[in-house]
Amino acid sequence: MRPRMAHLLVSLALAAGCLLAVAGVSAARAQVGATSAKVATPRPTLSARLPATAAAQARPLLAVTVRDAPRGARVLVQERTRGRWRAAGDDDGARVRGDRRLTLRWRGLRSRDAVQLRIALLDRRDRTLDATDSRTVLLRSDEPLVLAADALRLHSLGADRWDVWTCGAVAGGDAAAAAEVLEERVAPFYAWLSNGRYEQRFRARGALDGDDLSACASEAARASAGRDGALIVQQLDRISAGADACLGDATRLDPCAGQPTVLPGNERIAWLGPGQLFGADAHISTVVHELGHTLGWPHSFTGRLRIEREGAEVGVEYDDPLDVMGYERLWGTGGWDDPGAGTFTPKATQAFNRIAAGWVPDTATTVHDRPSATYSVGPLDGDGLQVVIVPTADARAFLTLEVRVQRPFDPLPGEGVVVHAIDQRPAACDPDEEAVGCWGDQLRASPAPNTPESLDSLVTVGEQVDVAGVRIAVGGRVGDRFTVTVDGARARFEPLKPTLCLYVPDACVGGLQGPL
Repeated sequence: MRPRMAHLLVSLALAAGCLLAVAGVSAARAQVGATSAKVATPRPTLSARLPATAAAQARPLLAVTVRDAPRGARVLVQERTRGRWRAAGDDDGARVRGDRRLTLRWRGLRSRDAVQLRIALLDRRDRTLDATDSRTVLLRSDEPLVLAADALRLHSLGADRWDVWTCGAVAGGDAAAAAEVLEERVAPFYAWLSNGRYEQRFRARGALDGDDLSACASEAARASAGRDGALIVQQLDRISAGADACLGDATRLDPCAGQPTVLPGNERIAWLGPGQLFGADAHISTVVHELGHTLGWPHSFTGRLRIEREGAEVGVEYDDPLDVMGYERLWGTGGWDDPGAGTFTPKATQAFNRIAAGWVPDTATTVHDRPSATYSVGPLDGDGLQVVIVPTADARAFLTLEVRVQRPFDPLPGEGVVVHAIDQRPAACDPDEEAVGCWGDQLRASPAPNTPESLDSLVTVGEQVDVAGVRIAVGGRVGDRFTVTVDGARARFEPLKPTLCLYVPDACVGGLQGPL
């Protein structure tokens, strides 16, 4: 073999060996990489939705989802201040590990017009593992007076279509007779109360096959598919009603978005007995009351009245004498010892329920915004200003001032300015404050002052009342319009106690509701 050729073959052999060695190393590395991939620790992540706007004094709750957080990690709200991210929650954040959903409270804008906000996941050495994109949160200039307003107005504007059924044997009338009473005595009341913005339509359907209440409810929901609600009359005198099931979701401000709003999915069913509908002493105000619940209206009560019944002390959830969602009887008739006694003639509901239903024009409502001001206020069926809102530092809680004068559908014991306290703050319905707000039948409404078994919340001409840090004086009257002066820029009251506290005072810090 020639020397040059031998040298060439040797060179080729060495090159081939090097290639094989490189390939072996690469394969080994690939195998090691594959092994490493099998045991690699997942990257910690978090996700959260930050608000675009916030109320001036609100302290929003922010929902956060964490995945694969290591031991010792924590999640906290941060604001960007002077180029650095700093903690902005009520504390140093929440400790997390693994997968978890939690809620953090942000301290809010307070006196600022805007702030740059994010939520961060930190390890035990305060190194950032993950963070949301930052967002500039602006001061909300148009505070919503009504939380979850879209959900509360699903059926309150325009036609509300009801099917009427009977369940089992019913004394006094059938479904047709019940529908006739509803059309003649209830629908006109709501047409007046809403100034024609709401129309109830009752269609008699007949008798359901069974006599078991649960079976009747299921059958009515199916047979009334596509209708807004079903009203069932039964002999057992079950008296109850509910709004759309989606209103029960207090974790978001749009609880009914994407949810069914007609039967069977909305579960909107009212139960009445023959005593509410038939006969000369029919309890029509109870019918009005229960159908108010189907619009998301809560009970109105002082939270301070407990009575003895059958040897035990119980709370009374119906002691507002000026709201059909409170005391259903006319003032001065009946008594707590006999709930069925008295005159059950309908009266109007308080202003906030009408606002929540969309029945009060924006031009008929004003928000008190100065140390002292005088207003000319008229009744719900008149022109001009109807409601004065006296705010607190939190837009979700306030006083309402409205004029009530005697009408066929509002036979009150007097005429003047009626004051109520409205509380949509989470603490008013959820002692643990896990809700984002209170609405529907969980909202707290109370006469103000909240003196049990009194007409103190009705302020007549020449009278004044001090309540929740403001003074309300009624100076005069021209026709049905009253002159009202409010002294004090803002009302102040602690969150009204949830309904639970009325029935089980020991379950709540401080027990029963105190005076406003």
